[in-house]
Amino acid sequence: MTARKDLVGKTLANLNLPSRSPSALLLGRTRSSPLLCHLFVLTLFGLATVVWMRPLLMHGADGVAVKPAGDQLWQVSLLEAQMRSLVSDPSTFFQGYFYYGMDNALFGSDLLLGLLLIFFPVQLVAGNADLSFNITWHVAFWLNPALMYFAAYSLTRNHWAALTAGTIFGFGAIQINYAHAHFQYAGAWWIPLTIFFSIRFVRSLSWKEFAGAVLSVWLQFVTVPMLAYMAGFVLFVFAVIPTLWWSLKTRNWRVPMQMLIVSTAITAVFVPVVMGYLEFSNDWNAERDITEVQNGSLQLRDYLSPSSRLHWYEWLQHRFSVPTGERRVFPGFVPLFVGISALILAGKDIARRERTHWHTIGALTLLIGSVILSLGPYWKTNETVTAIELPYLFLFENFPAFKAIRVTARFAVLANVALAILAAVAVQGMIRRLGDRSRIAGLLSLGVTAAVLLESFTYPVNIHRVPQDPELEVLLATTPPGPTMFVPVSGADEIRRLWFATRAGSGPLINGYSGFIWPQYWHFRNATAEVTNSNVSRLARGLSAHGIRNIVLERTRLVSEQLAAWETLDGTPEIDTIIDSGKWTLFQLTPSTLSATSTWTDIETRMILKSAPPDAGLLTWLTLANNRSDPWIPPNGSHVRNALVRWHNSDGDLVLEFETNLLPPPFLTEANSHSLIIHLFTPAEPGQYSVTLEADGSTIVSQNVQVTTSQLASFAGTVEGLEARLDIVSTQTFNGWPGEKFLLHVNALNTGEITWGGEGNIRLGWRWYRVLPNGEEIVTTYEDRLPLLGHLTGPIRPGNGYSFRGLVTTPPEPGVFKLRVSMVAETFGWFDALPAVVDVNLTRGTRSDQ
Repeated sequence: MTARKDLVGKTLANLNLPSRSPSALLLGRTRSSPLLCHLFVLTLFGLATVVWMRPLLMHGADGVAVKPAGDQLWQVSLLEAQMRSLVSDPSTFFQGYFYYGMDNALFGSDLLLGLLLIFFPVQLVAGNADLSFNITWHVAFWLNPALMYFAAYSLTRNHWAALTAGTIFGFGAIQINYAHAHFQYAGAWWIPLTIFFSIRFVRSLSWKEFAGAVLSVWLQFVTVPMLAYMAGFVLFVFAVIPTLWWSLKTRNWRVPMQMLIVSTAITAVFVPVVMGYLEFSNDWNAERDITEVQNGSLQLRDYLSPSSRLHWYEWLQHRFSVPTGERRVFPGFVPLFVGISALILAGKDIARRERTHWHTIGALTLLIGSVILSLGPYWKTNETVTAIELPYLFLFENFPAFKAIRVTARFAVLANVALAILAAVAVQGMIRRLGDRSRIAGLLSLGVTAAVLLESFTYPVNIHRVPQDPELEVLLATTPPGPTMFVPVSGADEIRRLWFATRAGSGPLINGYSGFIWPQYWHFRNATAEVTNSNVSRLARGLSAHGIRNIVLERTRLVSEQLAAWETLDGTPEIDTIIDSGKWTLFQLTPSTLSATSTWTDIETRMILKSAPPDAGLLTWLTLANNRSDPWIPPNGSHVRNALVRWHNSDGDLVLEFETNLLPPPFLTEANSHSLIIHLFTPAEPGQYSVTLEADGSTIVSQNVQVTTSQLASFAGTVEGLEARLDIVSTQTFNGWPGEKFLLHVNALNTGEITWGGEGNIRLGWRWYRVLPNGEEIVTTYEDRLPLLGHLTGPIRPGNGYSFRGLVTTPPEPGVFKLRVSMVAETFGWFDALPAVVDVNLTRGTRSDQ
């Protein structure tokens, strides 16, 4: 025991931290009972929370805050589904109730497990998920100032200093901007817990206290990963650095070894979660593009832009407007003034050759670091990104965790942490200078607290009633168990649908919403948007092969042709049951009998590339065509996989090898096709090459490509030099009836000398020709276009191509027709090339007549 006390004494002497002596413990302490002071502060924070969140508590059972179908509605569904999984089948916990087929969809966003710790018991008592969610939000919001209060009290041993720190962290302007609108950011209380245990560890050097700090960081990680990075910085600054400094001075390495062992042991518990995030990122290429990160970064002037939720600062909001509310990170004049006061007091201590406490230096380090990180990878001024690199670029390029962050502006929360600590230091310093005049000290602290609360006083929270749709609720109550898809697949209503489905206990859904948009979501959206009378049965079989059991149609949001196509399934082998409920219709699909595993050799693959420039990177299209009589399911599942690209020269020598991402569709119906974009690099030397593409152990592409430095001609405002070769991937014959739609999929290869760019307004066009009994063809007035979306691949160079896909509407009268498809430079003319042709025979009547 004596050795332990000596060790603690050495720690305090070197760090100049508050000791456990009676004089230190009584420094600035109020004359009241500590327990009564704690209760007073906690009650004050509780009342302030209710006022700041008003009137949400009054509408807790039937209200949703901020938006009628925004993140909050999604998060209550998320927590309810998580709780249900824990109770019924914990093995499915990370799969989630949305994005069926994604596998472990919860890793696409914040796990919210720290908030689940509150929601779970409240829901067990309340039995109302919406009420439990809103109570959880209040409790979490209150825990932030409460636990910062205890962290600051542990640091300063002073109630008044702790009160000021808790108020700034819980109700400061930065916190209001995030936690007042983002439920998950109310779950930041693990950061003050990290501070609390770090302070206790530095004083006691007890491995148990360090374990508490490390555990707090990890619990923050499974709540909101980005906040965990901030908690990690706090742990490093307030525990690791001072302890290592002490170890260097005392040459005692026993404590660092204990830290390493404790960190390793606790981290091992959370490794499965970390691996889950990493595997998710690998499976779906979930890293953020640096352009997206830059858009979510701050410029310095944004620190003068207050949240629109603050009551007093509309003039400043207009003076320093920002593109998005995420970038309103004004810290408040009061916290900033108090923080500067702490630095001034520290400067005076240095001038008197008195040692500055480490927590002051640490808070300043966090403040500067938070500002630098919030500015993102490149310096930005007047909304213009410069070439000046910032430290965040190094983190983004070298650490996968930082590639998942979309809005670096949220690092401003760490600045709020630093200001709270500096405020405690400032109040403690003033009290120390006031001596025994505790009444003045109390008034000073109460004045600062009142000023913070007054400055951050908010407008009432917008409250909306939870969605009401009795017809859908009745339908979902009768939905058979199994994966479900709402049609149309649309981002506008997915949160509301998920909320209804979760409450009914149905699902999981193909539909969904998350911080990460599942790439395959767009496949289901497009497949259902392209539904026609001729392909709906194949689509139903493909969905069933993917595992879908229920299709819920919102009929009022379908055009007549789509609705008619789905209705043709009535009485077919693809459907077991159809149930109507108001504007909703449920189709229960017949379970698929498909058992054989598909391979890449079961489909045809075509890459639209004949020539390319040397030593270049390019985007091109890979087309998959399923000509079998069964749906095709990708081998090893539908996820992003690495495809190996090899370039061999004319002598057969391997000259270039690299990996590229390949994302096949979740399924491909029979007699259907799909095109995806792949990224290629080309050899440095011109010549004739053979390029192969391998995936899942199979060669899926093998073709010759000419690498050439040929000169390109510029677009001259005419169609001269514009040439193309068209390859119809979809059916080349169609039998139907007038006004029906069918799918047209055409690969267009640029065989001319001019790049297809925006100035030519390049499109795929078609014209209808009526075929007379004598074989003569007469052009009609019917024609249409499909645009070339250059933002997908950029301009199309000669030798590269583009994959066009869309629906074609047949003429309104019966007869024999030819659809002649060609390329057109709109307003300039048609390309001088032979068109591709689809033979069409239209008969009078309906499908049931045929």
